[in-house]
Amino acid sequence: MPKYIYSARDSKGKEVKGKLEARDPQAMAEILQDKGLVVVNIKEQMAIDFEELGQINIGGIPMKEKVVFMRQLATMVGAGLPLTRGLQIMEQQVANPMFKKVITQVKSSVEAGKSLAESFRRADEVFDEVTINLIDAGESSGNLDVILNKLAIELEESKKLGDKLKSALTYPSILLVVIVAVVLLMMFVLVPSMKDIYGEFGAELPWITQFLIDMSSFFVKFWWALLIVILSLVIGYKVWIDTPKGKRNRDKILLKTPILGMMISKIQLAQFTRLLGLLLSSGLSIMRALELSAMSLSNEMFKEVILA
Repeated sequence: MPKYIYSARDSKGKEVKGKLEARDPQAMAEILQDKGLVVVNIKEQMAIDFEELGQINIGGIPMKEKVVFMRQLATMVGAGLPLTRGLQIMEQQVANPMFKKVITQVKSSVEAGKSLAESFRRADEVFDEVTINLIDAGESSGNLDVILNKLAIELEESKKLGDKLKSALTYPSILLVVIVAVVLLMMFVLVPSMKDIYGEFGAELPWITQFLIDMSSFFVKFWWALLIVILSLVIGYKVWIDTPKGKRNRDKILLKTPILGMMISKIQLAQFTRLLGLLLSSGLSIMRALELSAMSLSNEMFKEVILA
């Protein structure tokens, strides 16, 4: 699903800027209108966003820290502690500098009279639409502590599913690296030594052996060209999957991959059904719950089927 950069104004005329995922510009405009914003401009984010190159946060905010934040804030709110005091305590406890800055901004916004959901929305690079909508539902129903606890559980489950997928991809990745290493060893070390041995005998070589020797000679002579080709392929692939069409085709191929495709399908279905149940139990409408659950999925093919 493409990401759009938007510019809008709130009820007080203040300019609001940000980025969100949506099916198309019209769907993006509807999301902003639901937030009470007046749309000024919407444009699709480039595959490579040059504005962000100097703002990349290596590592980001660990999921574990988000879980601890939600759970401890839920405990304090449930115990009757004022929300601003709870945020102040969390601000002092959090070690991650980026997360500390976000909590400081959220606390200042709440102290200024904004709801927690509105304050989270100002930090949408950290808190997604699902989190914001659940917090909004919790504040409206007076069950904010319950919702925060449910969010902590949801984040933990999402992390477990993500870890399972990473584990499943570890072996194929290692295998691919080993294969590439073996091929390079053959081309740059073994085959050249074979060439010297066969050259001493002066015998006519089978075509497959001669082909390997010729390939090896080419790679040894033009190794720099091989390096350029590999780098070009890596960069080209990165740019390609950053486009909506590229990501969709990549996800389609992954789903058709034996074993891995089945595992991805199970993980996506588990995440979707669990999140849909959480959103519906929190009081969101079925249409909004379906939309948010679909947008939380990482596979574009699953998103398309649910949002169709």
